[in-house]
Amino acid sequence: MRILQFVITALSFIILVSCNEDIDIAKGYPTTIEEASTIELNKILGQVEQTPMANCVAVNRFGFLFLDYESETCFDIDNWKNDSIKDTILNRTREAFSKYANFFNLPEDDLPLIQSISTHNGISYDDFFKDYPDSLPPVWISTTEIQKYQDIEVRGTGLQVLLSPDEIIGISGHWHSEIIVPSTDNYSAEQSQELLYNQTFTYNRTEILISDNTNWHTPKKIITPITRSGELELHVCWALYPGTWEILVDTQSGEALSAINISAI
Repeated sequence: MRILQFVITALSFIILVSCNEDIDIAKGYPTTIEEASTIELNKILGQVEQTPMANCVAVNRFGFLFLDYESETCFDIDNWKNDSIKDTILNRTREAFSKYANFFNLPEDDLPLIQSISTHNGISYDDFFKDYPDSLPPVWISTTEIQKYQDIEVRGTGLQVLLSPDEIIGISGHWHSEIIVPSTDNYSAEQSQELLYNQTFTYNRTEILISDNTNWHTPKKIITPITRSGELELHVCWALYPGTWEILVDTQSGEALSAINISAI
C-alpha cells in the first residue's frame, strides 16, 4: 500500500474570476478538510493492512482511500466461477458498505444505491458479456451514485468496491458527514452569469467569450471540491452552461472556480 499525492481527477481547478464587491460570506464557509497527520495516515494504513484490501488500495493525504491499479499484486487472483455473478457482486458490495462504513464515512441509515457494474478498465457488465460471452474478468467494480447533501449533488463522492471471485479486495471514495451550505445565496444563477460577461475562458486550446450572444442552458446547483494551500474545500456553486461549456461559480463569493469545454474533454 502507498500514500499517494491527492488529485481531484474530475476537474482541474483554477481560480479564474473573482468579484470585487464587499459581500458577507456565511460563517465557516467553505467546508475545509485539513491534511491528515502522519500518525492518522499510519493508523489508516494499519487498519487497511489487516484486511484483504491491502494490495489494491492506497490512501491520499486527506486520509481517503482509493483503488490502486498500479499495484503489481492487485490482480494476482483467480477468475470468477460463480454462475450468479451479478447477485454476488450486488450482495458483496452491500456487505462492503456495512463492513467498511468507517472508511467510506457512511451513515448506517443512508446507504448509497449501486449505479453501475464494470470491469476495471471501464467496460460495463452487460457490454462485457455481449462482447465476451465465454470469458470472465478477474475483478468487477461496482460504483454508487454520488452523494447528495441537502438534495445537492456533491461531486467526487461516487464510491467504488473492487471485487475478486472470493472477497472484497478494494474500496474507493468518501462521503462527507457535514457540509456548510449557506441558507441564502449571495449570487443567484442569473447574477453569476452576469459576473462572467466580457470574460474569456480557455480549455484545451479552445476558448469562449461570454457576451450578450451567449446561449445559456439550464443551470444547476452543485457542491464541488477544490484544493488550496494543502486543504480540501467544499464549495457550493452554480454550474452554468454557456454553449458546450460548464463554468462553476461560487454562490457566496462569485468566484469562477472552473471552466471546461465539455466537447473538448
